[in-house]
Amino acid sequence: VINCGVVGYSTFQEKVFYEKFIVNIRPDIVLINFCSNDWLPTEDPYGNLRQICVNYLEEELGRDSSYYTVAERRSLKFIIKKFSGKEKVWSTFWKLKENKSIEPVLRKVLLERPIQQMANVMRKNKTSLIYLFIPDTFPNKENRQTVSALQSFMKREHIRYIDFSDQLIEIDKIREEYNEKSNGKIEKIIEFLTEIGIFGIFRFKFMEAYNPIE
Repeated sequence: VINCGVVGYSTFQEKVFYEKFIVNIRPDIVLINFCSNDWLPTEDPYGNLRQICVNYLEEELGRDSSYYTVAERRSLKFIIKKFSGKEKVWSTFWKLKENKSIEPVLRKVLLERPIQQMANVMRKNKTSLIYLFIPDTFPNKENRQTVSALQSFMKREHIRYIDFSDQLIEIDKIREEYNEKSNGKIEKIIEFLTEIGIFGIFRFKFMEAYNPIE
């Protein structure tokens, strides 16, 4: 068993990592976790996140392929223009994702396309790809919709997956209950703790206490 997980990698980076370091090993099985922030890298140590993202999108746009419709290609051009601006990449992404006509294209190019490309290579190498949908640290309606859409995509592409994403549902119910009782104060506190990087640790400790892993 080889652990090749890298903190902060996006789905596209996982594809590149697989093609560069794993494909020649020809493993029997590859397990990949899907997190709700896998759309883009969450780490940018070399300050090249923007250019990597733009280069990839331009490469996809330049492909002579029927994978993208005419309307989707127009959306890709718009996405590239926005990502090429001065605003931070993640800030740009969240604004684009709010657009209901743009969100499916973002999902297709940033998530579905790299997954499909990895799956195709693995089939040729007789490697089994299994995606693991793990519990979301900050679950919300949008993230659940993304998971549902990806699972539908994987069914169409005959990609195996295991869904653990509902394992924190009881904790979510407790949080929602306390939030209602506090007239929304709990969510405001969570937003503040998230900004300063504490809530992720707090939530993990709370999860252990509430439902310890066997």
